[in-house]
Amino acid sequence: MPSPERTLLAKDEVRRLEQAIRDLPARQREVLLLHKIRGFSYAEIAEELGISKNTVMVHMGRALANCRDRLAQD
Repeated sequence: MPSPERTLLAKDEVRRLEQAIRDLPARQREVLLLHKIRGFSYAEIAEELGISKNTVMVHMGRALANCRDRLAQD
């Protein structure tokens, strides 16, 4: 069982990640959520959004980098 202090830290990390995701550009956020939450493959995302698989990969890379950078700042 985690300590109360660890529980608070984990909740804060989740809150910061949620905010970082909300602050992403719309297309990056959409690609990230389709892949990580809904479990779509890159090919499925490309078909769903009418973009190329390579464009999906670019959006995903940028979304992850933006989230990583944002979390490193806080």
